[in-house]
Amino acid sequence: MIKALNLNSPYKVFLNSDNHTYHFVTQNGIKYITYFTDADEYFDNFELKSNIYVFGFDRSRVNENSNVYDESIKVTIIAIIKNFFKNKQNVLIFVADINEDKHRARHRLFNNWKNEFDNLSEFEKYDVEIVTEGEIFYASMIIDKNNPNKSDYKKHFFDESSNLNK
Repeated sequence: MIKALNLNSPYKVFLNSDNHTYHFVTQNGIKYITYFTDADEYFDNFELKSNIYVFGFDRSRVNENSNVYDESIKVTIIAIIKNFFKNKQNVLIFVADINEDKHRARHRLFNNWKNEFDNLSEFEKYDVEIVTEGEIFYASMIIDKNNPNKSDYKKHFFDESSNLNK
């Protein structure tokens, strides 16, 4: 699995199977960590929750080269997401990080990335805004359009998001 992932990734990706994270180091020496964590806490009473994962990534080392645009970072993260969807039953949830008040831009960026990796229109993406304690959170769900439980996942995603807005 990791071998196939690295065939499509400009940066060599490593898997930490203990905590199900992937990491790679850029040409500028910046280490990125990506992760898929189960979403059980968000879908408590949903029988299909075992295939729902929250996706995220972070830089573990920031330096003066951290803000230099590097197309290979995007391509590597997209390769990791594509690899995740080799299991057609998987569902990905992304919540844009609100740090530095850039969550709206991060949400748009994730949308652009989705459009780029989904050049065959194999996936559907649903977006919500969740307002909690005066903060706006942007969340997205991506699902394979042929997932047999797609309508159930979609309904629960919108229901749970609606519950959080109350």
